[in-house]
Amino acid sequence: MSPTFSNPRYQSAVLLVLCAAAYAPAILAFFVKDDFALITSARFDLVAALGRSWPGGFFRPTAEWAFAGQHALFGLSPPPYHLVSFAAHLTAAFCLYRLLLLLPLYRPLAPLAAALFALHPVNTETVSWISGQMGLCATLCALAALYFARVGRPIIALAAFILGLGFYENFLFIIL
Repeated sequence: MSPTFSNPRYQSAVLLVLCAAAYAPAILAFFVKDDFALITSARFDLVAALGRSWPGGFFRPTAEWAFAGQHALFGLSPPPYHLVSFAAHLTAAFCLYRLLLLLPLYRPLAPLAAALFALHPVNTETVSWISGQMGLCATLCALAALYFARVGRPIIALAAFILGLGFYENFLFIIL
């Protein structure tokens, strides 16, 4: 049986290839902008993360914990951080695809919209900057919250929403 574009496995493979095309140039990139400062200042201290702002004056405890975990695992080697970004972007593209499939009006556009999102994220810093993971993970949490709310999993949707709040303060726009 030949693959068709309506086959979910084929569509998932297409999303994987498009995300890989978008991220391939960044995999071997070094740290840029504020990457190094954010990674090295991140701590697992729950009380400190909830009680103070992180570099730049932002309240992003989930992002701080994510960077602290990555720093503990990867040290100062940039490629694994970029692979984490790749995995998050691929998951976000797949969540967008699944969410659009649930909306009858948008179902025919789901493969194209997800493919465009996978190939060219609106915020290209999420691809090239490790610090862009904050926006990328907030987007992933937003899409997951909307998807799980739509499929009747309010607890999972709420958990994704709360995680998203800790990645980026403008995450509250999801309510709109």
